[in-house]
Amino acid sequence: VGVYSPPSNYNPMLAQYGMPQQNAGKQFKAFQQKLGDNYRTVAVDLQSGVIAPEVDILLVLAPKDFSEKQVFTIDQYLMRGATVIMATSPVAVSKSREDFSASDYTSGLKDWLMHNGIDISAKLVFDKRNNAFPVVSKQMVQGVAVRLAKLQPYPLFADLRDSGLSQDNMITSNLRQLTFAWGSPITMDTKINKGRKVVELLNSSNDSTFKNMSK
Repeated sequence: VGVYSPPSNYNPMLAQYGMPQQNAGKQFKAFQQKLGDNYRTVAVDLQSGVIAPEVDILLVLAPKDFSEKQVFTIDQYLMRGATVIMATSPVAVSKSREDFSASDYTSGLKDWLMHNGIDISAKLVFDKRNNAFPVVSKQMVQGVAVRLAKLQPYPLFADLRDSGLSQDNMITSNLRQLTFAWGSPITMDTKINKGRKVVELLNSSNDSTFKNMSK
């Protein structure tokens, strides 16, 4: 498995004070360690223009500001009949000490994805069928400020069950429930994808809406 993840300029001092780092790069160390338990993984440098023939599957994690050469490298790898798994979204969610915030996240792959009949909207899914999230508030108790956590409905944590999980695919058929956090809606172009087999694994409920949250 070839793995691409963005380079990181993560600053632990800024993180200590709860300051968001938009250019820090996404961290996938735990995920890659788990993946390495069952597969042999290699880091992939998409700027080289070549992906080694030994790579059977290419996993692209949180691509950011891809150059034309990086996009071309992925396209050529896909064209030779290989498999690409891509984790990407046009919206980035950052956590501070007090709250979450959303901002634009440019992968550089939007035009290429559209060419392949895939449109990921720069919005987030709000679902009335959701899981709760602990919200911390400050209250005065006998003159002392106390931080209290209370579970409240959180529409950005979609609670997927039953028809929200495909029962026709082994990936999701044995799952009873899945929490999908900060999802973005995906639209498939039926004309471009004519002749391709498109499998929908996850669906939000009929009571879900899409909202633009980026700044």
